This record gives sequence, structure tokens and C-alpha cells, in this order.
Amino acid sequence: QGPIQDAIFSEGNWLITGWREDIVWNKADFSPEISQLQSVPRAEIGTRIFNRDGHGPWVLDNRGQWTPFAMKLD
Repeated sequence: QGPIQDAIFSEGNWLITGWREDIVWNKADFSPEISQLQSVPRAEIGTRIFNRDGHGPWVLDNRGQWTPFAMKLD
């Protein structure tokens, strides 16, 4: 929907945050013929993703607040 602000590769998936949404690009979807992404809206604009060991990925938003990444990984 909007620009990507940050992305990390974790457990074979791309975790992407940006304009009011968090996105997972699953390892099964890396084929050029498949372009399905899973996305979940977020209240604010995600600016950075940080993988907190034992706590999973967290997103720093445009207000300076940390929130968990919107989706759980399989």
C-alpha cells in the first residue's frame, strides 16, 4: 500500500514494516510465479524492526513506541 520502512530476514521469512502495515513474505512464496503476501494493518507507521531474542520481532513506530510485530510466525 505504501513505502517499506524496514525489513529483516527471520526463520526463512521476510518481515516487512511500513505504511501502517506489517507484512510477511513467506519462504514458500519466493517463487516469481507466486506473489501473495500476508499483511496486517497497524495503527502507526512502522519505521524499524528489531528481533528481540525470546520475545520475537518488535516494531518501532513513528511515535517512538515499540510494539510486537503484528503477525506470529509459523
